[in-house]
Amino acid sequence: MNYQETLDYLFSRLPMYQRVGRSAVKKDLTNITALCSWLNNPQQKFKSIHIAGTNGKGSVAHMLASVLIESGMKVGIYTSPHYVDFRERIKINNEYISEDFVISFVEKYKKAELPIQPSFFELTVAMAFEYFDYMKVDVAIVETGLGGRLDSTNILQPEFSIITNISLDHQQYLGNDLESIAYEKAGIIKIKTPVIVGEDIPETKAVFTSTANERDAVISFTNDLFYTEIISTEMDRSVANIYSFGKLVLDHIELPLSAKYQWKNVILTFHALHLWNDTQRSVIGPEEFKAGIANLISNTKYIVRSKFVKTENCVIGWDSAHNEAGIKVFMEEVNTLDFEQLHILFSAVDDKELESIFDLLPNKAQYYFCKANIPRAMKPRELMLKGEKYGMKGQCFEGAEDAFDSACSKAGKDDLIIICGSIFTIGELMSAGRIA
Repeated sequence: MNYQETLDYLFSRLPMYQRVGRSAVKKDLTNITALCSWLNNPQQKFKSIHIAGTNGKGSVAHMLASVLIESGMKVGIYTSPHYVDFRERIKINNEYISEDFVISFVEKYKKAELPIQPSFFELTVAMAFEYFDYMKVDVAIVETGLGGRLDSTNILQPEFSIITNISLDHQQYLGNDLESIAYEKAGIIKIKTPVIVGEDIPETKAVFTSTANERDAVISFTNDLFYTEIISTEMDRSVANIYSFGKLVLDHIELPLSAKYQWKNVILTFHALHLWNDTQRSVIGPEEFKAGIANLISNTKYIVRSKFVKTENCVIGWDSAHNEAGIKVFMEEVNTLDFEQLHILFSAVDDKELESIFDLLPNKAQYYFCKANIPRAMKPRELMLKGEKYGMKGQCFEGAEDAFDSACSKAGKDDLIIICGSIFTIGELMSAGRIA
């Protein structure tokens, strides 16, 4: 097989959540355990840090990786989904997994004829573990795909675990309330293994604390220990200080991102670095931390998930937010900007609960409802009809590119175009060169 044939096999022959939804979600760790056993358990041969949470997993994974890279380490990074290139999921420092390794791994799997039917995600996780072992990483930072307790990544025995935050998302799989979702995410807490939680709220703190106590795991909460003061913000960067109990602990940290919410991820990364130093008897200091945050993009090939760009015609912004909490903070960023008319390009998957999201979106905007190029995408007309119940007015487009081009043709120089609702639409527009 060549590389494209290999991708075709992965995307079309294996159950894939983005394509088929619920039927690709496994309810136990049987397949991933069998896959890793076949590979002689590569996940046991490198150190790891395991990250779960509703939002911010990928950002924290890349921030922490970048800081460790600044200290001279070889860091594996596993995140999902990808925007444009499948290989975005599996990286070491700022290099994607090689095409040759992807091909050889899939060929090896096919020849083995194992008595299991793994999903796309399960096989990809096993591929990542095999690659990190083969490349002899110093540590791998691995984010969960969905939930935590039954996620394929949860066969790791990490140095410590991180839970970023909890909000409503994927309720059909994880439960209809915050406590149930927290229970699933808390499933990554291991016996006698430290865990840190980025943001805690009354509904979830007791769940995390109880689980940690049951497993004799030391737990700490970032927002009990650290906070930031943002000094300045520009369209593509921001600067802040970190405080702890009223005392300045680190000043003038430069972040190549403008979104205010990313500073929650920065202080969680700062907290995680302290835990890394404690568990590894390491001394990675403030200068490496600052450099890691400043060099986030170049160190890790991090793809910015929330961005505003000034073009000749207007300002264009996008965010991978696809749940209530993510849309809320994105719209808070939007509302800080000055613009005449707001144009919103919106798409969603067909099992998404839209009511709470539509409550957050303004009806004084021009909407461009479109369909992401995946089978699970909600039809544009269905989206538009749902939106009309919330006072949203706009047009339907079968493709994201057509919707984007229409918005650009109608937007004035003082207008703002935003894209949200689906990471797949953003990836499609990136692939087409419309945004970068």
